[in-house]
Amino acid sequence: SLNGSLAGLVAITAGCDTVSPTSAAIIGIASGFIVVFGIEFIDKVLKIDDPVGAVGVHGLNGAFGTLAVGFSQTDQAQTGKDSLQAAASTDLVFSSLV
Repeated sequence: SLNGSLAGLVAITAGCDTVSPTSAAIIGIASGFIVVFGIEFIDKVLKIDDPVGAVGVHGLNGAFGTLAVGFSQTDQAQTGKDSLQAAASTDLVFSSLV
């Protein structure tokens, strides 16, 4: 199925203008794992009927992509630091949670 590739596209949409291509690939790969385990969790543990996996693809990976911006952004003009150094200050992570 194409849920893994769709999950990668959903996850990278939140930070597509602020992440590097390498970070985008890492976010996409991680979202592939999230969608597989997320759909299983929603179906079997929560017992929610989601035949096409829309909650796993869009809900979980949309939230993950929003949080991943704080860990992978490269906007040096705003922070003066690069990617994980900027996330170490946790400003972007907390603002993503709000």
